[in-house]
Amino acid sequence: VLTLVLNVFSIRMAINAMTAPQDANPILILILILLSNCPYILFSVAWFRLVLLGEARARPAFFSGWQLRHWRFLRFIFAMLGITMFAVMAATLVMSLLLSFFYGADVLAGEASIGGGVFLLAILVSLFITIMVLRFCFVFPAAAVDETYGLAMSWQHTKGQALRIFLAILLVAFPFAIATSILGGFLSPPVEITGVEGGGVDALPSVSFGPMYLVLEAIFVIMGYLMTAVCIELVALAFRICTGWVPDDAAGPPVPSHEEAPS
Repeated sequence: VLTLVLNVFSIRMAINAMTAPQDANPILILILILLSNCPYILFSVAWFRLVLLGEARARPAFFSGWQLRHWRFLRFIFAMLGITMFAVMAATLVMSLLLSFFYGADVLAGEASIGGGVFLLAILVSLFITIMVLRFCFVFPAAAVDETYGLAMSWQHTKGQALRIFLAILLVAFPFAIATSILGGFLSPPVEITGVEGGGVDALPSVSFGPMYLVLEAIFVIMGYLMTAVCIELVALAFRICTGWVPDDAAGPPVPSHEEAPS
């Protein structure tokens, strides 16, 4: 429900920003982006804990509240975004230098025809960046279960496993992506945009969301969360296997004392 509400506000703000860029508030947009991630963080932390700790210890609450582990989870999200942006900028710089070397100044002027090999190289570089970033993915299950665990440890534990994790995630996410694409093609959520033709700033278009839009958007949100849950299960399993992590004693059943006979 939180995701659905935030999605409606995000779409409305995006349309307003495109139609009236001079009235866009970048601070408000940034706050909305941060808020849009909060439901996913709440869900991801709860699901990681359920998978790793079991229902007896980590049964999800209706609303768990925002705790220290959620802040740690958010911090690692920012770290991953920073790593990804740095890798993309470095790859873009290298690609630009290579294009300039092979195609000369014509590529800067847009006069050179770039062959399919360059696009294939770009796809391979993107896959390499994605697999590299996945080597840091173990920080998320560790943060969810309150373990002291950092990016360097994740990089060490995923050595030789990142490609397997990537292919496994691709395999489990593929059916959801296909189903979402099919539904999106046949059941595109209707957004009504009306305005005054030839009007100025005082006659900006208005955006309305009908009941059908909310129903279809809810279906997409549910499918997105189902795909997230499956991917979390996979990453949690990989985290447990690759690191050898086991819950502490508090997660298991109580051990009977010497005076108490086991049942």
